[in-house]
Order: sequence, then structure tokens, then C-alpha cells
Amino acid sequence: MAQTKSKTKAKTREKAFSESVDLSSPANSGPPKPSQVVTYSGSVVKRQFDRYEITFSGFVLRGSKDNRTFINIDTDYAAGVGDGMLGDLAYQLKIGRRIKITTYLCSHILYLKRVQLLP
Repeated sequence: MAQTKSKTKAKTREKAFSESVDLSSPANSGPPKPSQVVTYSGSVVKRQFDRYEITFSGFVLRGSKDNRTFINIDTDYAAGVGDGMLGDLAYQLKIGRRIKITTYLCSHILYLKRVQLLP
């Protein structure tokens, strides 16, 4: 019974992301192979750019109980997904913006997979 509920939740979660930004694509090689896929929701409290302050490379997400998690963006992969993808992400993920994300967990590092903007 519990396994059926988790499958239903997973299907609902996938349906919710159908109208969100998806950085994974079968046409591309994709980010490093994940050991786990993790979902978070919360608000953006800090954004990080590369050393030249041009390329959006990650952000800090504040979740429930004020826990904070740094989310990396695989900039090489995201740049290959589409023109302006990183610029669009930087524009949409402003400080204070509420989002729901799916990430790949690779060797204790979280890489952004999908973003859904919340009201």
C-alpha cells in the first residue's frame, strides 16, 4: 500500500513538472550520472555567479524550518540545452522567488535538473 502511494506521488510530481523548465534532454549527454534524484521547494536567498560575475552557476534555496541548500548549475550542459537558458534561469530565479526543483545528487553535490516557479 505504501509503495502504491509513493508511485502515485511520483506520477503527480512528474505531471506537475510537465510545464516547467527541464535541463535534462535525451538528445544531450546530460549532467554527471546521478546516484539519487531529490526534490526541494522553498525560496531563493542567494545567487552565485562565476568569477567574472557573468555566468549564473548556482543558488541557495531556503526550505522549511529555515534549512538552506546550495544548488549547482552545470553551466556547460545548460548552455548546450538552448540559447539563453542560463540567462533565463538567472532572470527567473531572483532572490525571494518561490520555486520547486528537482536535482541530481552526485557525490554530495546537487545539480539542478528541473525548476518550477511557484506563486
